[in-house]
Amino acid sequence: MTSDDQSLWEAFLSGDDDAYAAIYTRYVQMLFGYAMQFTADRELAKDALQEMFVTLLRKRARLKATDNLRLYLFVVLKNTLLNHIKKELTYRDYIVKVENAPIETPLARLEAEEEQLHRKARIQRAFNQLSPREREVMYLRYVDEMDIDDIARLTNMQYQSVQNTMQRALKKLREVM
Repeated sequence: MTSDDQSLWEAFLSGDDDAYAAIYTRYVQMLFGYAMQFTADRELAKDALQEMFVTLLRKRARLKATDNLRLYLFVVLKNTLLNHIKKELTYRDYIVKVENAPIETPLARLEAEEEQLHRKARIQRAFNQLSPREREVMYLRYVDEMDIDDIARLTNMQYQSVQNTMQRALKKLREVM
């Protein structure tokens, strides 16, 4: 964690509302992108994100220091979002939606020209062939640029399992592309 993140978190825990606002501003877009990997419902992702930040503020006095603020926020958001999903959908309905939902990536949104749109469609088809776990791991590694240790902690997987999942996903992507 950067010393800036650490000082922001400590200031927030001490009651500094400006630090809270700075944490929100720094991480909200990244967290929203991560939430969209779990659901195609933008409103559900926004609701979970809002609930997460409200909960952090409400429970501030009970929160502890962390050595990795970004990972901590990702874990809290993932748990909040999964709680929302469990309330609104059965697990089977959720899996069907995830498997059929297209993935929006920052790169795909930037591809405006016709040639780039074609490439976007090929990438989209390839990612849709990955399992939800493979998509999550690939998103965390290549979009959010997390290291494998952090991905393992966030997903409750072993380090080697994360590497194996990434290798399987890369192999599938190569075959499709």
